[in-house]
Parts: sequence; structure tokens; C-alpha cells
Amino acid sequence: MTALSCRSAGRPRGSEPLKEDSATLVLVKQMDSPPLFCDNTEYAAGLVRRVLGGFIGDTVGVLAPTDFAVSLSTSGVTVAPGRAAIPAAATETGVYLVEASSATMLTLDPADATRDRVDRLVAYAVPPATAADAGKWFFEIRKGEPSATPQPPEVPNAYVVWDFAVPAASKGVNPSGFDRRLTGGQQYISGPVISGATKPAAARVGQLWTDTVAGQVWVSTGAVWQRVTDPTLPRGVVAEVKRTTEDRFEGWTLLERITVPLDASRRYRVSWSTNHYASNPGPPNGNGAIRIAPGNSISTDSPLIRQSGILKNSTTAQAYELSGTFTVTASGTYTLAATATANGAPDITLPGNEGRVFLLEDIGAA
Repeated sequence: MTALSCRSAGRPRGSEPLKEDSATLVLVKQMDSPPLFCDNTEYAAGLVRRVLGGFIGDTVGVLAPTDFAVSLSTSGVTVAPGRAAIPAAATETGVYLVEASSATMLTLDPADATRDRVDRLVAYAVPPATAADAGKWFFEIRKGEPSATPQPPEVPNAYVVWDFAVPAASKGVNPSGFDRRLTGGQQYISGPVISGATKPAAARVGQLWTDTVAGQVWVSTGAVWQRVTDPTLPRGVVAEVKRTTEDRFEGWTLLERITVPLDASRRYRVSWSTNHYASNPGPPNGNGAIRIAPGNSISTDSPLIRQSGILKNSTTAQAYELSGTFTVTASGTYTLAATATANGAPDITLPGNEGRVFLLEDIGAA
């Protein structure tokens, strides 16, 4: 692999930076830590740990759901390979990034004769003790105290991987295990939180992306991005139908229609707006109604959401608006429709030249 060279932007190679002078404006100042991963540059491990740990908010956890997964066979423990961020030692800050490239085999201590106990599998790091030493990290099963009410041992500055209930030998029962990788504030670290004006390709499961234009937050399923919303807040427009055709009627007539999936945990508002006129003023006056039915079909006899009268008038641009809120008792597909009747002659006309709008909105949790 070819290493990348690190150069200063905006200054020709080989030229010197401007000198600092207490009598002049300081334009260039060398920082007290070097750039990471620059050729021919030495830097402290603590600097790398702090910078890389900052990308994950110094969070302790595994980097993939299968990392450090454990299988148990009688007293034999197998820890799957993987990567993780584990706590730094008490004398350090941040997290250590570690990798196990192959499976690790460990063994539980024999059971106590008469009392149960809980053992705990942990991962921990040991910093170098001397300048000639190197840092190390370990998997270790810490043995709990046998007791009538056993508790796992305390393990400060360690990543808790698994707990094992070890029954007393007198019970003749094999140990059992409990996954602790995502407990006690430990996390599955899906990757950095990212933001931008254009949605990226779907990333790691659980990764978050903020749309800086719309101010929306999205979460990745690994295959697609899904918008994250507060379930108590309105979700806005669900569906909308706009028509510019003319309708003329005397009896009940089906007009605008919407077929959509509805959720029993949500509350909805449906509204219908149009202009209307009659060849002569009433009576009889007409009626408008918004109806709903489960499935993909609906009729002028379907249940009402809201109904109100239409006053017959020969003016060609009389406004008519109707709206109502509702919930459904079961989630599923529903059809909503705007319907109207003139209740006989004179008929009513809904002109299309000013437009007609049938709108369905999610207005929050039910």
C-alpha cells in the first residue's frame, strides 16, 4: 500500500511558514500536536485514541451485532472474533479500539459444591508499565462469589461481554449464559452520525443521517433510510387528490376518492374544498359528506365522517369546505370519498376551473 504524504495547503512545497513576530500580526502558528497518519511523523498513542474515540463519542460497545458473540457448551466458552471500543484504563481517558481476529476459547471454573455463583466475561486493556513495554488487552472470565443470592463481580474499566449463571454442583445443572454486550450503557456502535444536503447510500444498521435542508433525521436499516419521527407529533399530508373536471348532479354522487393504509395508533384529518353553483337558488338545498370504508371500494351509503349542507345559489364561485377528524379501530387499507347530493332539482354543479382538493393529513398520535 502506498502511504499518503501530508502537505500544507496554500503554500508551495519547500517554502517556509511566516515567522512569528510580536510586533506584527500572527498569520501562521504551528500547533502542539502533529497531524495523524502523516508520513515520517511520530505521535502519541493517546492522541490517536482521543481523536478516533471522538468519532464515536467515546462510546463503549461492539462495532457489529456479531462481534464478541458467545456460545457456551457445558463449561466451555467460545467468544466470536470482532471489534469493539472498550474502556480505557483508570489512568487514561477515552476508549481503546480492539480487534480479535479469531475465536477465543475460555473455560468456566468448576461449580461450588453447594452454592450458586455468577461469573462475568469481560474485555479490558492494560497500558504499558514501562517505556519498553507494549499495551495489551484481554478476555477474562471473572469468577463471582458463591452465595445464596449470587451477584456478578464488579469490573471497573472493563467491557462486560457475557454473564454466566453457574449452579451449585449438587444441583447437577449445567451453566447458562446471558448476553450483556448492550447493557449498562454499552452500545452497538453503528457508525458516525452524519449530515448533509443529499441522502447517502444506505449505511450500517442504526446509523443516523440529518437532512440539513429539511431538518429531518433518518435512520438506516442497512438497506434503506427511514425517517425518524416523534410518534406524538403530526406527520403531515398522507394523500391528496386535486381535480379540474366538472361534475353536475341531483342525487348522491361519488366524487374525489383516496385509498390508503391507515394506522389505528394515529389520528387523521380529512378535508374537501370546492366551488359550486346551482342553475337556480334552492330549495331544496344540497348536502356534502365525507365517507370512509375498509378496503379498496366505497359507496354513497358508507359510514360518515362529516356531513353538512350545501346552500344552492346561482353565483358561479360559491366556496364550499368540509372537514373532520377521525381514527380507525384497526390498522389496514381504507378508502375515503367526498360525496354530494342536490336532493333533487335544481342540480348542483362543481366547476373544475378553480380546482377541487381532497386532502388527508396525519395530525398525531391517537
